[in-house]
Order: sequence, then C-alpha cells, then structure tokens
Amino acid sequence: MDTATAGELLQRFVFERVLNQDPRVKSLILLGSILPNSSAKDPPNGTAHQAVLRIEKRHFSSEQAPNLLTAQLGSVTVRDRNDCYFWLDGWWASSAQASAPDLKLELIYPATALHIAKYAFQPRRLILETPQLYQTAVLPYVASLPAQRIQWVYNILEGRSEQDKLLANHLAEDGQGFVVLPDR
Repeated sequence: MDTATAGELLQRFVFERVLNQDPRVKSLILLGSILPNSSAKDPPNGTAHQAVLRIEKRHFSSEQAPNLLTAQLGSVTVRDRNDCYFWLDGWWASSAQASAPDLKLELIYPATALHIAKYAFQPRRLILETPQLYQTAVLPYVASLPAQRIQWVYNILEGRSEQDKLLANHLAEDGQGFVVLPDR
C-alpha cells in the first residue's frame, strides 16, 4: 500500500464523478482514483486505487471579520433586490472572477434595529402554528406592523419582485391564497 503523505495523495487524485453534494453544509463527495506514480498519467506497474474524497468549505472565523471585505473580496454582482434586501454573488480577489462565485451575500441596507436583533444570536424555539394560533396571535401581530416593515412581502404578493422565483401562487375565489418561494 502507498505510504505517501496525504498531500501527495491529493496531488495524484484523478476525479471520476460526483457521488453526492450537500448545498446546506457546502460539501462535495467525489469518487476518484489515486495514481500509484505521480510522474505518470497511466500507471505502468500498478493500478490506481479508488478513493472517496469529501470536500467541505470551512466557516468564517470571527478574527477574519474586520478585514474580510476590504482585504479579500475582489468583485460582486447583484443577483436580485427587494426593498432594502440585496442578494449578491461575490468572488475573492485571488479567484479573479472564476465562473462560479465564491460567496453568496445578503445585504440589508438600511438595516433597522429589528433587522439587527433578528440576525444577532438568540436561543431558538420551535412553534407549531395552528389555525387558531394564526388567528389569535400571528394575524394581529402582522396587522400591527408598520407597512414599510413588511413592504417586501407586498412586493412579492403584488407581483413587483421575485416573480421568477415563485414555486406556487394560488389565489382562491374568496381572495385568500398563498405563495411558495424557496428560502434564501
């Protein structure tokens, strides 16, 4: 068996196909072969052994935060916008705008105190919303919000934005209905 270092093995990895991918954890699982000789494409005295390689992007460290955009971000393109929400693709300066973006960014500008509170760390709770809970708690809460706070929802419902992302749009005869969009 090969006693090469892991780095040497990776240099001799020959991609065959993608076994699996998971966009949520930003990982790819690849099937390939490790060539027995780094100087030859086709091994003369041996066979390439199959290998499975799992690749996952690392998280950002809080130490990177102060200089992340100024020192490392090369370019961005705006993918979409709705009210104060912008969705962008970004490329690191070192990747020179490769075909696939390195980053998916969401910019909220101007951000209110409520936006800031929403994105700050907080304990999570799971609530089962029943029709009764919707009528007695959710609907009165939504009705109490200032119109500008939920303008982005009206932009979608009234067809002014994100129409190309709608997965379902159902309006019943009584004026009630629903829309389904993918979560960003």
